[in-house]
Amino acid sequence: MAVVPPPGQDNLDDLVSRSVTGDVEALQRLIVLVTPEIRRLVAVLGDREEFDDLVQDSMERVLSGLPRFRGDGPFLHWVRQITRWTCADATRRRIRQRRRDEQLAASADHDAPTGDVCELSSLIEQLDADRRDAFIATQILGLPYAEAAAVLDCPIGTVRSRVARARADLIEALGDTERAVPRRRRA
Repeated sequence: MAVVPPPGQDNLDDLVSRSVTGDVEALQRLIVLVTPEIRRLVAVLGDREEFDDLVQDSMERVLSGLPRFRGDGPFLHWVRQITRWTCADATRRRIRQRRRDEQLAASADHDAPTGDVCELSSLIEQLDADRRDAFIATQILGLPYAEAAAVLDCPIGTVRSRVARARADLIEALGDTERAVPRRRRA
C-alpha cells in the first residue's frame, strides 16, 4: 500500500525549486501551505504575546533561507526546525531582557522616586535619537514591537536591537551616575 501525502503538500519540492527561480505564484502557494504549520508550532513553543511576531519572523527566516535549502530532508522538517530556532531565540531574548530590566531596577534607589524619575528621564533624553525613540515607543508607551516598527518605519529586528542597546546604555549610565554621586547612607 502506497503512502499518500497530505493534500496540497505532495508538490512542495516542486514549489520550492520554482520559488527559488523567481516563480511568484509558486512562492505564494508555498507560503499558503507552510504558514499553518508554522502557526501550529509557534502556538506550542512560542510566547502567546509574541505569537504574530514569531510567525512572521519564522516565515521571514524560511523565505530568506529558501535558496540555501539543499533538500537533504523533507521541506516541512526544515521549516519546523527554523520555527523552533526562532522560538528559542525569542525565549533567550526574553530572558536577557528580564535580566537587564532587573539590573536596571536594582540599580535604581527606590527611596527617592522623584529624583530617580528625573534622573532616568534625563538619561533617556541623552540616548541616541533612534534608540530613544524605540525605547520610548516600546518600554514607556507599551507599543508591541510590530507597531513600534510601523511607527518608526523600520524592521522589527531593528527596533529590538535599538531597545536592547538603549537598555544597555541606560544601565551603564546609571552605574556611572551612582559611582559619581554617592548615595546617602542611613544610620
